[in-house]
Amino acid sequence: MSIEDPAGAPPDGAFDAARCVAALAERTAAAIRRLGRRGAVVAVSGGVDSGVVAGICVRALGPEHVLCLRLPERDIGGSSSDLGLE
Repeated sequence: MSIEDPAGAPPDGAFDAARCVAALAERTAAAIRRLGRRGAVVAVSGGVDSGVVAGICVRALGPEHVLCLRLPERDIGGSSSDLGLE
């Protein structure tokens, strides 16, 4: 991996989601350690972005070190917010 290519893309330039997520989790774990923290708090709205952040944190730190707070967005339907529970 390099700064220019943090996910270590294969030579053919194809996007590799698994490698990208692994690189994000590795760098998240390193940042948390560098800050001297034991875990992370993630606000989960039920949207895709907060779900992805929660998933990356769990991969990086383990589920016992991630606290998800359910903070539904008022402009989305209640069923969308329920997705954050999954």
